[in-house]
Amino acid sequence: MPKFKVILTALVLTAGILAAQTAPQKKPARAAAAAAGKLQRIKITGSSRYTPEQMLSFSGLHIGDTVENENFKEVTQRLGETGLFTDVAYSFTSSSSGIEVDFQLVDSKKLVPSEFENFVWFPDDDLRNRLRASVPLFQGELPLDGTLVDTVGDALQAFLAFGGVENAKVDIMRHSAEEDGPVDSIVYSVSGINVRIRSFEFPGAGEAELPKLIDAAKRQQGEEYLRSKLRILSRVDLMPVYLREGKLRAKFGDSQAKVVKQDKEEALVDAVIPVEEGRQYKLGGLEWSGNKLFPTARLEPSVHLQPGQLVDAIQLKADLTKVNQIYRTKGYINASVDPQVELDDTQGTASYKLIVKEGDQYKMGELELVGLDDKTKVKAQEAWALREGEPYDGSYAKSYLKTLRDIFPPNLDWKMVVHESVNEQDKTVDVTLHFTVDPAR
Repeated sequence: MPKFKVILTALVLTAGILAAQTAPQKKPARAAAAAAGKLQRIKITGSSRYTPEQMLSFSGLHIGDTVENENFKEVTQRLGETGLFTDVAYSFTSSSSGIEVDFQLVDSKKLVPSEFENFVWFPDDDLRNRLRASVPLFQGELPLDGTLVDTVGDALQAFLAFGGVENAKVDIMRHSAEEDGPVDSIVYSVSGINVRIRSFEFPGAGEAELPKLIDAAKRQQGEEYLRSKLRILSRVDLMPVYLREGKLRAKFGDSQAKVVKQDKEEALVDAVIPVEEGRQYKLGGLEWSGNKLFPTARLEPSVHLQPGQLVDAIQLKADLTKVNQIYRTKGYINASVDPQVELDDTQGTASYKLIVKEGDQYKMGELELVGLDDKTKVKAQEAWALREGEPYDGSYAKSYLKTLRDIFPPNLDWKMVVHESVNEQDKTVDVTLHFTVDPAR
């Protein structure tokens, strides 16, 4: 919350905003009257985020205006309520020639980016320029509290109404990447009108990649247009198109939209996702480190990529998952491989350092079987060969399934779900096998 001060002297009044919950201090009527006069000078200091000209525009004060203490108090009140400043104060001097006022500000450091989910009627630059014109203190980042967040929302609502977008309502969400985590952005979205995707465009994509991108994006055709969802689409479905081809620097921009059809209930748009493909990279080499349990010769065959080949980063990721599985057979269930890549644009090569993090070894804990009758349960328990206290084998359940085929009657249709419960304190893994058994069709 902003700090507020009120100091009264014979010739100079120094004042700040009072907190919202604090009543203003009463001034003698003649002191306030004595302060009235022509505004000669305005000085605004302390903010590194805004220029004095921007602050002057927001204040609404002009040289030559007849002003008094209440005018300055009202300006500081509005400044403090925006949430952009942690401290707002002012001082002024009154003389026979007029009034000079100084505003002292301290910028708030707790600002987050603003995001616009589905304002498909306005290109990004146009929308932000409109906001800067309508909301003088808007620069893209917003405080977590204060009036500025709602002021931006009101401006957006006015833009929609002026543009004839009926039934539309602006919603405001304070977004957090993690549940109960800190707010990382203020997200504005439009509800009341259904904004759907008709098709996709990918400016910057090559002829060979374009049909692959369109095919990868098909699942979003007909779906609601939301930038947050399309960012996930770019990362999960579109990026692999380039990673398989060695284009490791490929980059997708934020989506834009073209409105192709609209009525009161629905807007149909083409989603435009720009892409920078970048060059292709071949493998320069692989260097293993951190692997103590297994020699490099044991792990290398899991990786298909060879020096001189185009880097298929998707295949490499799958291969390294197989390395993780090798470690799981010996109880190292948290083992992982961190592929750190160094790109050489001169040679067009990508060299990887494969850093193995083996972690701790875990032992077999308790076994529990759920969903079987007593007789079958006894047989199934006896068939489980991994004994308590032995190194846990994360792949054992797959081979155990083959054993069960000899135990279960052939006229049954059964399924097994494996649940692992890891005990970090004693480094054990309790296994629960859930069975569903139905008569075979």
